[in-house]
Amino acid sequence: FYVAYMDDRYVDVRSFDIRGTFVGVEGTVQNTDGDEVRAHPTEYEEPYALIEGDVGALLVYRQLSTTRVVTIRPDGSVDSATVREVPGPNNRSWDYVWTGTWTGQGWQVKGPDDDEHYVVPGDATLPVTRYPDTLTGHTGNAFAWAGDQGLLVTLAQSMLLAQDAPLGPAMDVRRVGKAFQPGAVGSDGMGFLVSYGVISDAYALALDVHGAHVGGSWENSVNRIDALMLRPRVSSSLANRYLLSEVSPGGVCSCARWWVLDRTANELDYVGAPLVTAFSYDMGSTELGHLFVLDGPQAARVEPEGRVIDERPWRVNASHSNGREVSVAGSGDRYLIAFTRDGRDGGDAGLFGSRVTHEDAQVLDRTALTIESDAASPHDPIVIGCEDHWVVVWQNDWSLRYARISLDGEV
Repeated sequence: FYVAYMDDRYVDVRSFDIRGTFVGVEGTVQNTDGDEVRAHPTEYEEPYALIEGDVGALLVYRQLSTTRVVTIRPDGSVDSATVREVPGPNNRSWDYVWTGTWTGQGWQVKGPDDDEHYVVPGDATLPVTRYPDTLTGHTGNAFAWAGDQGLLVTLAQSMLLAQDAPLGPAMDVRRVGKAFQPGAVGSDGMGFLVSYGVISDAYALALDVHGAHVGGSWENSVNRIDALMLRPRVSSSLANRYLLSEVSPGGVCSCARWWVLDRTANELDYVGAPLVTAFSYDMGSTELGHLFVLDGPQAARVEPEGRVIDERPWRVNASHSNGREVSVAGSGDRYLIAFTRDGRDGGDAGLFGSRVTHEDAQVLDRTALTIESDAASPHDPIVIGCEDHWVVVWQNDWSLRYARISLDGEV
């Protein structure tokens, strides 16, 4: 075991220091005088917690009125280069408890208050960051992967995620007060594009894989796009371009439109497309281009640069028409379109899927694949494209369900 403790031998000249030593399982103390861990000529230092990790132990301690961390190597030496300040409340007294755990890339640390959660990266060049227990806002969630980590955006905040743990704090997408409309997230594998609305304006924000703003300061990296976007979608980046799209449900603005943006959220082009309005729509991407899918389901292809290939949408499935809720994602050279039907036209009800190629717009499943039967009342489907299959996730009454579909159409 390694034990860290507060030492008072120099209390008359420089307040309290922190010392530490190894203690064997049989009770043998390696250094009964202790090794100096933290010492400052004029400041009070007090240990809060030691948290195990693969690179050593993380010491959380107080230095005068500031909470700090430092890594103690497996051999007991102190890595002074890892000293970092912990943001948040100061002036702790010694009866507060800090806890934490190693995540594989750093430490997750819990402070004494309910809203004190911190990420301490194992990389000492990165700062200690604070995040709430959960993201505020539960509507309009959007997510995208870039490499082995992703960006999750909720109502007004975002968080970087690894496979199983947050990589950083919840971050304000923009401090806008009450009027915030959540948007969408896309990725080019090296960063993210986030869209969102503020009152009657729509914005796009470019982030790198660490969540930092690309292209300068906060104001310089936020670009106003146009009037309010009710249901935006952001494509994956192809040819160093994103497509930020909207298909309105009708009413004041009955249109389909998209903006072609570069990787730093600068507008390159604007396209108003002759697509019909839609109750539900989605956009998916492959390496060959993008596919707009409208309820029906109907579809229209778009080139990576944003040019419309299909001037009018074409019907995907004659055997299962009147699809209501739709979602689409690409994998390889083809897309999977998932759609729900309520059976009000006398046909089958449930959740169905059809595969479509990009190059020649060939519908591979004229008789749609049955993903979930009518008894389950499936709704709100989402399709996720993987390297060699798709995953479809949907709600079923009060449960959340999923199915995998192979590139060959096997459910």
